[in-house]
Order: sequence, then C-alpha cells, then structure tokens
Amino acid sequence: MAAQAFAAGFHIVSNDGVSRPPTAKVTAKPPSVEELDAIELPNYGLTKTNDANGVPRTAEPREPTEDVTKTPNELERSQPPTPKQDEATNIVPAFWYPKMNRWRVLSACTQYFGNGLNDSAPGALIPYIEQWYGIGYAVVSTVFIYNAVEVTVILGSVIIACPVPFPVVVVAYAAIGFGQAVTIALNNVFCANLANSTVVLGAAHGSYGIGGIVGPLAATALASNGVHWSRFYLIIIGVRIFNFVATGWAFWSYEKEGQNQFTNSLQQIAGRQAAVEMGEPSKSQLVGRALKNRTTLIGALFIFAYQGAEVSESGWCK
Repeated sequence: MAAQAFAAGFHIVSNDGVSRPPTAKVTAKPPSVEELDAIELPNYGLTKTNDANGVPRTAEPREPTEDVTKTPNELERSQPPTPKQDEATNIVPAFWYPKMNRWRVLSACTQYFGNGLNDSAPGALIPYIEQWYGIGYAVVSTVFIYNAVEVTVILGSVIIACPVPFPVVVVAYAAIGFGQAVTIALNNVFCANLANSTVVLGAAHGSYGIGGIVGPLAATALASNGVHWSRFYLIIIGVRIFNFVATGWAFWSYEKEGQNQFTNSLQQIAGRQAAVEMGEPSKSQLVGRALKNRTTLIGALFIFAYQGAEVSESGWCK
C-alpha cells in the first residue's frame, strides 16, 4: 500500500512544445527474388560458383583486355591483312609501265602504218598494173579479193616487187592479207588490255590512216616518174623488215613479264589447278566453243565482208 501511495504522488505532464521526428513511412515495394536474380554483377574472380556436383568453386579471373591504343609509329609499321582471292586486284599494264611497253606500242603503230601503205597503194597502181599485164578491170580486181585471204606479209611483198606473172601477184596479195590479219588481231588485243586503251588504240589506228594517206602519194609519185610500179613494194618490204625486227625485240620477254610483274607464278599455277578441279574449259575447248558459237561466226563473217569491201572500194576509187 505504501508503494501505491508513493506512485500516486508523481504526476506526468506532457510537453507539447517539444518537436518529434516524423514517423518514416515505407511506400516502395521491395524487389522480388526474380528481379534480384536478373541483376548481373561483373565477375572479378572473387565470386564462387558451384560445379556440376554442387561444390562451390572460385571463378577463374579473366585476362585483361589488350589496349588498342597505338602510337603513330606502330600504325605505320602495322601490315594490312592479306586480301582474299576475290578481293585481290591485278596491276594493269600501261603505256609507261613496264618501260618496254612504249616500244611495243610504237612497233604496233609502225605495223599499222605498213598496213595502211599496203591497203592504199593498189588503187593508185591499178592503171600501171593493167598496162603492164595487158588486163582489164575484171581481172585486176582479183587482187582485192585475194587480199582478204590470210597468209604472210613480207613473202607477198617480195613476190610483188619482182616482175612475175599476174596469177602469182594475186597469190602474193593473199600472203599479205594473212600477215596483216594476224598483226591486226594481235596488236588490237595488246593495245586493248593497256590502261587508257582508247587513247592507245586511237594512236595505233591513226597510224594506219597516216599510212593510207602516204601510200597512194608515194606510189603515184614513183610510177609517174618512170619507176616500175612493182618497185613501190620495196618500200613496203623495208617497213615490214623494220617491223619484224622491232616487234621481235620489243616483245621478246613479254610472257616472262606477265609472270614476274603482274601476277605471281605460284598464283597462276594455283589458279590453273583450281580451274581444272572446278571443271573449267581449257584454251582449246574455248576455241572450239567459239567456232561453234553463232554470234562469233556471224561477227567474223561481217568483219570479213566489211574489211574486204572497205579496202577494195577505197583502193578502186583512187
């Protein structure tokens, strides 16, 4: 009873002036277990994982990444990756590269010049040929027909330069036509595969035009001054001999240059082996296909007729 009376003597008074901190209210929803599992933390080799048997193990530390920053000197010394077969490019030969090409183009121009001399001279020499052999237009025109048949140039010019029977002259023009056809084909292929081929071909065929202008003038000048008309072919023989020597010298190492400078010989061998394995046709097979191709045959006949008619008509009108 004494304890209760003692407790009753105390009176607790609340002081409303004292400030109290506000009660914190938790409104955000805590993350779920699935959201926590989805968080990926970087592995620095300190976390533990379980193996197949459930035994904890320490993950192996990763190798530090290589610093890709390089100095200018390192960049200059670095080599580009080796290109693949379909990404590699070949060096295109040009008039100035290799150096021998300038002489090859010059030899092609002189050959075209000689062709122009030969094609344009018969028209100016027709009256003298008729008078010498005592033949008419119909017979003398056979020289233009046989000039479109293919044989060799120097041999035909030598025969014509000699006072031989007219049938032999006709056969000689066949020899000249063959030689010219071969030289035109080869020179066109060579010039067309050079850089700026349009310019090179223009110079080559322009040389033919120059020869076509000089030929009738020289032939008429000789024949009208009492020189036998066949002696004009001595000039053509001189031009052809020069062409023969110059072309042989200029193209002597042409095939070796194709292996050493423009393409690697090992790559050529590998390319040929790959072509055989893939079943690609050989050169002889390609020629056989070309001879059976209708477009090729029609084009060849058209050029044959056009070239023969062009030279014959231009020569006859002189």
